[in-house]
Amino acid sequence: MQTSLRFGLEVPTMKKCIAILMVVLMASLALVGCGGGSGDNGDQKLEAKINIEEILGHEPTGRLKDILDKGEIKFTTSPDYPPYEFIHPQKSGDEQYVGADVELAKYIADQLGVKIKYEIMDFDGVLTLMTQGVADLAISGLSPKPDRQESMDFTIMYDGSGEGYHGIMVRVEDKDKYKTFEDFNGKKVAAQNGSLQQDLAEQKLTGANLELVVKTSDGVLMLDNGNIDGLVIASTTGDSYVKNYKNLCMSSVVLDDSNVGMAAAVPKEENSDDLLTVVNYIIEDVLEQDLFNTWVKEGKELQDSLGIE
Repeated sequence: MQTSLRFGLEVPTMKKCIAILMVVLMASLALVGCGGGSGDNGDQKLEAKINIEEILGHEPTGRLKDILDKGEIKFTTSPDYPPYEFIHPQKSGDEQYVGADVELAKYIADQLGVKIKYEIMDFDGVLTLMTQGVADLAISGLSPKPDRQESMDFTIMYDGSGEGYHGIMVRVEDKDKYKTFEDFNGKKVAAQNGSLQQDLAEQKLTGANLELVVKTSDGVLMLDNGNIDGLVIASTTGDSYVKNYKNLCMSSVVLDDSNVGMAAAVPKEENSDDLLTVVNYIIEDVLEQDLFNTWVKEGKELQDSLGIE
């Protein structure tokens, strides 16, 4: 340490000056780190892949504006309907939710430039969240039935290829017993609560004893264990299950072959108009690129590889 001849003060050496500067620099970096968000860049704002104002013809309003301002869209689904939505048993957190519908929701969020907040419910819960306006978007194998349209708004169809039908799954040993609706009189038949399959069962199987289940997978297990005699189910989903349940099959009884298709839903509110318009635009893009059929194929392959039941 050197001493000033004029004032009697110690003058720092060059090494000590450098050391002081390093301390100050490190402290500054620490402060920036504390105020700059999480290490995974979780606070960084994403950018939309589409020109939302151009699509709308004006600045976004209502629920869509809220979503964009928050950078987050609340998405609800019931992950028990493979290959459309189901749980990957080897993953955790948000990554465990997979399937074609989930991919569609992720694509919509990506195009909007926002993150997804998952609101995972049973199927009836999904309908409740939409009716109450708690969630922003529902994609869960929803058919836009007239009664549902009274409490939520639906997008254009994203899956209405005409493939498949609504039928009844039975045990292989009983397949020859069930040829008509009347053959199920007095029998226990299950359907998912709040679903289109429940409506069809109530309309067509008037002599059966209907049991409602929370999850389609619950009905499959009940049928496999002999607790019920049949399960009303979409053939595309039923075909996926019978690959893993060798003693189950689809009967020849068809409740409905019109296959009205599936659509996404948003809350039925005036301030949801912009959201519906933009989501429709994105779904049109998905259809033009044939992305959804690709996601369905990938979902089926994943389901088979995991032995999902």
